[in-house]
Amino acid sequence: MNSLKTKIIKSYLGLYIAVCMIIVFGLFFAYFSVAPKLLYAKDTRELQSKIVPMLKDGYSYQEHHLQLQTLEHVYDVQIAIYMDEYRLVRESEELLGAKFVQNKMLVKKLFPSYLLMNDGFYIKTISFSATGSALIFFPIQRYMTIFFVLIWSLLATMTAGAVLIMFLSNATNRRIFRQIESLDGTIKMINAENLALRLDEKTIDDELRALVSTINQMIDGLQNSYLRQKRFVSDVSHELRTPISVIAGYVDMLQRWGKNDDEVMEEALCAIDGETKSMADLVEKLLFLARHDNKTLQYEFQRVSITDLLKEIYQETLLVDNAHIIEQDIQNDLFCRADENRIKEVIRILLDNALKYTPEGKLVRIVGYREGRYIKIAVADEGIGIAAEEIEHIFDRFYRTDKARNHVKGDHGLGLSIAQTIINDHRGKIQVTSRLGEGSTFTIMLPANRF
Repeated sequence: MNSLKTKIIKSYLGLYIAVCMIIVFGLFFAYFSVAPKLLYAKDTRELQSKIVPMLKDGYSYQEHHLQLQTLEHVYDVQIAIYMDEYRLVRESEELLGAKFVQNKMLVKKLFPSYLLMNDGFYIKTISFSATGSALIFFPIQRYMTIFFVLIWSLLATMTAGAVLIMFLSNATNRRIFRQIESLDGTIKMINAENLALRLDEKTIDDELRALVSTINQMIDGLQNSYLRQKRFVSDVSHELRTPISVIAGYVDMLQRWGKNDDEVMEEALCAIDGETKSMADLVEKLLFLARHDNKTLQYEFQRVSITDLLKEIYQETLLVDNAHIIEQDIQNDLFCRADENRIKEVIRILLDNALKYTPEGKLVRIVGYREGRYIKIAVADEGIGIAAEEIEHIFDRFYRTDKARNHVKGDHGLGLSIAQTIINDHRGKIQVTSRLGEGSTFTIMLPANRF
């Protein structure tokens, strides 16, 4: 924590110092470039308007010396005149022209106007002929004094700002890290026995609220997954307990009376066989769901004729079921990209449910058609129906409606969950409409022509 606090304070200070350096460099640039030109622009124009006409025919000591002295006095400047590649013909009072000429090569390469800044002068060159120029030396001691006072004031202000930033950032960090420590303590209390505990978002600053909300959502997901797993284990245990108890009971009956009673032996063997098949079916369904959850479930996608598949299932159903009225309405040329065996499994699950929960003599209908971008497969019945409040749960694992629990023996409540899993993996949907006492319609929607 302390290391992170130090890093945060350093980052604030680093940003602050960078901004201060930019400001300081900007002021220096203004001092050396912009400010002098602006400060002496008017005087430079006036001097140029007087010197150029005066010296256009060349410099003469007798004629021009007193006039230049007058200009020096009026404008508080010093003037030096040079001709023909820095040959001085008039020197300034403080011999500034000689210093300028001595450094002429450096002056040419760099910035001549700033060469004598350290001596307290700003230089402006005025050309009055092809070979002659006047050097105007403006004194800037007062300007420099004001500038350095400004710089020191700015540095003092920046130093105070740095101290203030350290104080404020440290105070902010203490508040934030106190909240983080509080969150850390709460998170450590969350375990399998205490998954209902949540982080308090109301007492957290905006900087951390989004993180706390995300953590709470993650805990919600973990709690839901844990509860589903716990319920799954409980349901599996319950589903296996019944057939195991039945088998154990019949084995005990065989040991007592079955050796000498063929009728008892036949009854026991039939019961054991039925419960064994039920257990095998349950285990197979559980393995399917486990492979899907582990993302190891394999599909063999290919071009499938839904028309032929539905007609095949329709003919098979006519052969094995004589107790219901079974009808079909299947369009021709229905194709999609799918795993044929898995889609057939889904339709059989829906059809088996329709036959189980529909009284004898009632209608079960298989429909196949295309609508827009989807191939639709509907299995409709005139069975017992599903209550509206139960429809949203019928695809949950091991869920069975109250009527289903009493109506069908051996139904594990996994069929619809498997059907929905397969259809979702085909990027499709299952829709359900139902009314109690009137029947149900399950509609599969598969994307058409996915090649």
